[in-house]
Amino acid sequence: MLNPGIKIQNEEFIIKFNNDFINKINKKNLIYKSFEKLSTMPIVWFYFENERDRQNFVAEIKDWNEIFKLIIFENKKILQFPHQIGNLSDSDSGAGALQISSHYPGAKIDLNHYLFKSSFSHNSSIVNAEDYLDNPYVNKIGILEVWAHKFDEKFKHYFKNGIEINNLDIPGTEAWKTHSTNVSLITGGKYGIDKSSKIYLHTFTHLDSKWMRTIEKMVKDEGIRVINHSYGLSLYLTDKNGKKYISPKYLKGYSENSYFLDYISRKYGVINVFGASNDGKDENHLITGTQLSFNSVVVGALSNSASYSGLKSNKVAEYSNYRLSKEFENISKPLVVAPGKIYTTVYGEYRYAAGTSYAAPIVTGLISNLMKYKEDIRNSNNRVPIVKAILSASAVSPKLQNLTYKTSGYEQKYGSGTVDFKEMLQAANNYKVKTLNSNSSNNTILTSDEIKLTKGQTIKISSSWTFNAGLLKERVINPLLIDDRNWWNDVYNTTPKYRTKDLVAEARKWGNQHENELWLKKEEMLNRQSNKWFTDYDLFLEQKNSNGDWITVKRVSTILTNDELIEHKADVAGTYRYKILKFSSNSFDNSVDDIVAVTHVVRNENE
Repeated sequence: MLNPGIKIQNEEFIIKFNNDFINKINKKNLIYKSFEKLSTMPIVWFYFENERDRQNFVAEIKDWNEIFKLIIFENKKILQFPHQIGNLSDSDSGAGALQISSHYPGAKIDLNHYLFKSSFSHNSSIVNAEDYLDNPYVNKIGILEVWAHKFDEKFKHYFKNGIEINNLDIPGTEAWKTHSTNVSLITGGKYGIDKSSKIYLHTFTHLDSKWMRTIEKMVKDEGIRVINHSYGLSLYLTDKNGKKYISPKYLKGYSENSYFLDYISRKYGVINVFGASNDGKDENHLITGTQLSFNSVVVGALSNSASYSGLKSNKVAEYSNYRLSKEFENISKPLVVAPGKIYTTVYGEYRYAAGTSYAAPIVTGLISNLMKYKEDIRNSNNRVPIVKAILSASAVSPKLQNLTYKTSGYEQKYGSGTVDFKEMLQAANNYKVKTLNSNSSNNTILTSDEIKLTKGQTIKISSSWTFNAGLLKERVINPLLIDDRNWWNDVYNTTPKYRTKDLVAEARKWGNQHENELWLKKEEMLNRQSNKWFTDYDLFLEQKNSNGDWITVKRVSTILTNDELIEHKADVAGTYRYKILKFSSNSFDNSVDDIVAVTHVVRNENE
């Protein structure tokens, strides 16, 4: 991580500074294998053939003025490769999972095998989307995959408006060769959820600069605003003696990569969708790392026996992750659940496979379809909290024994419940959204219209607001405004003859606090927010009594969350409304505004 020590005005300047640093390295003839750099941050990654080269390199540059922080990564695989359960266990499989394929060795290749088509159709019916899959608008969907194997070219023609494939030029892994193709087909193939949008498939190997650069490319160059991520951190690593141990990165929780994703989401309105991963049976499992990014949607998987007829009684798959660390136990992860079992014919495997990897792209496709039907959401920079509120309010709640609800209103394993596209469209007609700056007063910020409920009807209300990830509203310029490499010299025709020690110290302080002129470092963001992550907004449901007074029926008052949920069944007919109150602000002067969204869905008793 570099500290320019001079004014950073824009991304072009960051690029120049990073290039200058690399040129300095090269002039010193320091040995390295390769490098990667970012355009949005002063960060450069260097890779080495061996440990000796790395040690010599670090020893040479560690005291350079351009260095803010040296971060050294061991060359270990810390990513959990695709969340796919290849062999379905009896304890988590329905009769369908044990069904024998009619395909046999030596038979003619059948890409459109009836089990392949029927499994996709079955999943579409569970999420109530079968009548809404053919909107012709061409959206853009990003799919980011851990590199495992090349896309199966036989399926390229399954994408009505094309798929742009970015395979890595390195050997594949046979064990996972179907994964990226399956995820793409679920999201946007001809039997998938979004049948007309263009798919952009990208791959990476490590959560490093290439991962960040790929996301930058998808968002800034390709204009993608919804990205599917079916990967996560490995729970266990293996030492040189073959003994397993829990990865320190897994236990780290909210990381710099989480912060980067939240920054991208808040700045560009990008909806990142993650599978919850498949460590649910392990008592040590956590939703962590990139999946813990607060603006992201995390999707759990239903059991392999899930059906539309038993929608409210469908169980969550035993493998589906749900645990969170104590600090974050009330946040909405998972937000929703979806079916995760498919029948694959990719690379001629002809078998059932399941995992949260295959639940996430269903939700990704539904979000894309929602934006196709709702132009106002598609074109809104406020789409992230709007979409999260819509997903939550419209989901079908489970009706089972022994459910565990968080104080934020979400069930521990199901989140808000099973996604329901038909009701997503209804929730999209009801949303309200508001932006609030750091100086806004603590009072009611949003109030719904009056809502008439008949006896037995249920109202489900969801609010969501942005985690602002240290973004600043106005640029904060480095104290060293004028430099011999700075274009301001051309404007003022002046070059500094000297700089005071105080000015240099102020510039160093600025560099310790800022990623760039419009973005704080994570530690500085937390410092300015008194080590609190979110502004505290509370959701209320009220009923009008016979005197015309509004009486609180339910409220959610969790502090550490940016999503809240209320569900209420009317015992008698009545008039209701809901509102959001701001109780305290954790934002700071010059922070970008909070974006708060809320919506609701009313269901009849038999729905």
